[in-house]
Amino acid sequence: MAQFEKVEEKVKIRRDIAKMYNELFLKFDNFEPQEVPKNYKHSYFTYSVKSPFKELDKWKSFYNHNVDNGGDTFYAMMSTVYEEIIMRKHKDYKYWKNSCPITEEIQPRCILFKTNYRSLEEAEKNIGILEKNLKSFKF
Repeated sequence: MAQFEKVEEKVKIRRDIAKMYNELFLKFDNFEPQEVPKNYKHSYFTYSVKSPFKELDKWKSFYNHNVDNGGDTFYAMMSTVYEEIIMRKHKDYKYWKNSCPITEEIQPRCILFKTNYRSLEEAEKNIGILEKNLKSFKF
């Protein structure tokens, strides 16, 4: 409950960090940032982009390149909920399979970058490293 007292402050920092990511990804045509519809506000629990990586190995290669070169970790959405191991055992799995083709195509390509840095300075430092690593990665 104590965090609710700081919610506006925390969300503002996340939005400011998202602006930094927006500026970064304007420089890279091969990444598609998440669009926020007009008249909506995003809290940026994470910052999502669709990557150019269609194969898991290439996605992992970029992840490792970034981390090995001082970059921060980031998250993945490798599969839809119904493709999780526990859900594959569900009696309705066969009905769910292939039921969301757009999601199935896009979700494995998503990268979710952190927005929960303690300060804008920390975020700026990490996003700067990410930019360097994006420039040096062999796409």
